[in-house]
Amino acid sequence: MYRVWLCILLAACLRALLCHADEKSFLKNAKFNDGEYGNYPKHKFRTSIIEPPRLNFMEPFTNCDDGSYIFVAPRGAAAWSSFYILDHEGGLIWGPDHRYGEVYNFQMQLYKGQPYLFFWAGDDSVGGHGEGKYFMLDQHYEEHRKISAGQGIRGDLHTFFITKEDTAVFTGYQVMQADLTGVGGARDSWIWESIFQELDVETGEVLFQWRSSDHFAFEDSYGDPNAATHGNPWDYFHINMVDKDKAGNYFVSTRYGRCVLYISKDDGSILWQLGGKGNSFKDLSNGDATTFLGQHDAHWVEERSEITMFDNRADWTNKLEDESVGHRIRLDLGEMTAELVQSYRHPSHLLSTSQGSMQQLPNGNVLLGYGFNGAFSEFSPDGKLLCDATMMPTKRFGSGDVQSYRDLKFNWTGIPLTVPSLHFEEDKLYISWLGSTKVRGWMVQDSDAADGLFESVQTIKKNGFETEFALEDGPRMRKYVRVVAVDHGGTQLSISNPVDIVDPVEIWGVPQPGEPLHHIMGSADRTQHGNAGSNTGISGDEDDDSDNATTDAQLMLVLGGLTAVCAAVVLWMIYGRRRGGLPHPHSEKTYAPSRFRDTVSNGRLWRLWHRIRIRMPGSQSWHYGKLPTVTRDEEGANGHLAYASSSSDRSGFED
Repeated sequence: MYRVWLCILLAACLRALLCHADEKSFLKNAKFNDGEYGNYPKHKFRTSIIEPPRLNFMEPFTNCDDGSYIFVAPRGAAAWSSFYILDHEGGLIWGPDHRYGEVYNFQMQLYKGQPYLFFWAGDDSVGGHGEGKYFMLDQHYEEHRKISAGQGIRGDLHTFFITKEDTAVFTGYQVMQADLTGVGGARDSWIWESIFQELDVETGEVLFQWRSSDHFAFEDSYGDPNAATHGNPWDYFHINMVDKDKAGNYFVSTRYGRCVLYISKDDGSILWQLGGKGNSFKDLSNGDATTFLGQHDAHWVEERSEITMFDNRADWTNKLEDESVGHRIRLDLGEMTAELVQSYRHPSHLLSTSQGSMQQLPNGNVLLGYGFNGAFSEFSPDGKLLCDATMMPTKRFGSGDVQSYRDLKFNWTGIPLTVPSLHFEEDKLYISWLGSTKVRGWMVQDSDAADGLFESVQTIKKNGFETEFALEDGPRMRKYVRVVAVDHGGTQLSISNPVDIVDPVEIWGVPQPGEPLHHIMGSADRTQHGNAGSNTGISGDEDDDSDNATTDAQLMLVLGGLTAVCAAVVLWMIYGRRRGGLPHPHSEKTYAPSRFRDTVSNGRLWRLWHRIRIRMPGSQSWHYGKLPTVTRDEEGANGHLAYASSSSDRSGFED
């Protein structure tokens, strides 16, 4: 019996360290902006190891809820790199349960008519760009494909998008020898060559490749030449965006050229240039339509008539003004004129010296992501701020603590291959289903046996990512409880593993992260489970004092010592958190690798915790028929409409 109590006490200590409630996002919280909750506040859950950013809404995004979701990829000195889909209340929809490395350019795009999640992952410490691969996940969050650049080029983090022809276009960098005598350098100098490729996704064949040094003169760069050695090449061009239009030509943004170029699909020549030293246009807006600095994310929005871009207005050494701005510029290609149509400025005059995004939404609104500052805002077509959110304290803007190169919105339908997670603790049920966009409620069912007949007791509304349900608020329930996920019409989607609410030591059956479980087509209120759970486990009745060489007095001493240690740990945690000096065990304060951090981030500590609290040998899974793919069209949303495509930029101080 004493062994059982020792297990309970140890579990309680670990639970105090690892479990947290699903807390809502902040709203105009001054303490958040002053850093009293840390430099990167995060959500903590009982049913998932995922820890997404806990947003502070200065203007609620519920005012901008168009049926889509928010895609962010925070990283930085205070944020361990990851990526998340959030709803307009800041609640988690999905995030990965393992690390991919540094992640950029997280977005939804259509490939062969089907929606996929795309992102770049790799090493972002390579001279202001990156070397990695492009990942493609399907609606079940399963890896569909990994895409690599061709011809010896390593895929760069800035841009990846799928064209209307279902080819992939992306950026790349390569160290090349160059003659820089024209700009005061040596004849045998070295540069970072900016490259973009168009690739056949299925075969990997390079269909088109463009190199900056073949077409853009070194003298047209605003970048100051550095040592220009092989170990420290000169990044004179710095490609950070490429787009393709219906004519098949390409639209390229160069940071250090301070311009955008229109590239011929036939020979790669520059057909015209907006901004920079070789500007081709007459500016009808007193220079505002052709003067940029550090710009990112340039796109056509009205085919060959208007473009949008995020104009940083600054880099690490130069500045045009004290705020970054979104621009909408009209081009007349017949008269070769450029006119600034609309600017989008944050009332707090946010300045981001690197990164950033501008997305034209289908309803005419504009979403700006502030890159180096972990914040994003939505504006009306005429430039009025509608919604505003930050992932970091505003007092820390400019620090690089939390960055997200591009913040975007997309429609998405997620159909996970796991079942809902159910956790029982202190007479409360905690329920979630990572990745599901269809679930709207939970049907609570009970039974006398884990593999017996379950009857529906009560249906509760989904509340945030993790719904909390107090048993005292509902009817009396039998020994085993499970939940059925239901959609807005009451259709049953999936069933959780059962938990034992009478003997919590014997169960507490939360599915382990990544456990391959399956959907159901639907079930009646009364459902017969086969092979549902095991009756084996830790039982106090199996403890036999006659077989135990340890005396009762020794066990009591150990129990008392553990109690004192746990009490001290809890008091230390409470006191430390109130003073703001104690990080959460999962928090990461720097980029430096940490064995403990990696253990937690990869879920091994989580699984160790489950070995203590879940009935051995573990929960069983049942196979059900897979659900048909259902799009958001059936919910009255905008379907799988991909907004403007996206790119990404570096997490360091050179981008």
